[in-house]
Amino acid sequence: MELLNEDRQREPLAQPESGMGYQTVEVVLRDGKSRRGTAFNTEYLLYSREPVDRLQRITEPSRRLLMLEHNELGLGEQIVELKVVPSEATAPSRVRESSEEQTTSSSSGANEAPEEQLKEEEQFKRFSAFANDRRVTATGALLPGTYATTAETRSRLRRDVRL
Repeated sequence: MELLNEDRQREPLAQPESGMGYQTVEVVLRDGKSRRGTAFNTEYLLYSREPVDRLQRITEPSRRLLMLEHNELGLGEQIVELKVVPSEATAPSRVRESSEEQTTSSSSGANEAPEEQLKEEEQFKRFSAFANDRRVTATGALLPGTYATTAETRSRLRRDVRL
């Protein structure tokens, strides 16, 4: 696992997310080897096959120091290049949600739902696991390629789940 410095964060921030709060990436190391992993909030890189519990531990500063001491965490010094693996989505779109009546056991999920062009007047909200979400600008705007949900859906979730 690596902490990504600001220089390494620029490229992922300029690319679309793979999912809400993460990007699938490929890195090239100083020794010429390449590795795949997942960058979370463009600041933490968890390599493929690394234990996911490292991501939970890294958020606490004292545990982060222990991870550094035990060589479970690097500072990204071996990374020469970091590229976001492009997703298949190419245009801004909105996936239509299924109503309960349309949902069946044979349903395969949102990846096969029809896509629609965005309407300029639509408002979107972002759920984030990070207090300092790097894809939300200082003015509250979202960077291009950021996953979000409609304000309408969020209101319905609040009502249904009582957030």
